[in-house]
Amino acid sequence: MRWFWLFLAVVALILIPFFLFERHFTDLASRAMSGEISTPAAVAIIGGLLGFDALLPVPSSLVSAAAGVLLGFWPGTFVVWAGMTVSCAIAYAIGARSVTLTRRIVGDDGLERARRIASR
Repeated sequence: MRWFWLFLAVVALILIPFFLFERHFTDLASRAMSGEISTPAAVAIIGGLLGFDALLPVPSSLVSAAAGVLLGFWPGTFVVWAGMTVSCAIAYAIGARSVTLTRRIVGDDGLERARRIASR
């Protein structure tokens, strides 16, 4: 039953911000595509979105495609690479430091079960 509540919490953490900020992201995308946003702002927005992809429900493939359109191939490639690398580092840090919290939520039996499933 703990896994159900954990799953529900993760889904809520992903979906709630999406519903709360969907209009803001749509407006921002419209402004970016019409050329109203400067290149440094586009780099900051794209890099920031991809950097926090581990924590936010970011459609990274769409953001990456937008980087190519707005910034060009090589600058877009660098911004996407940097943003996704930051996101991976954040996700790794969270995972490396969350053993105690995970043990409290799912218990030792739950961790052992997950370890067995992962080893298959």
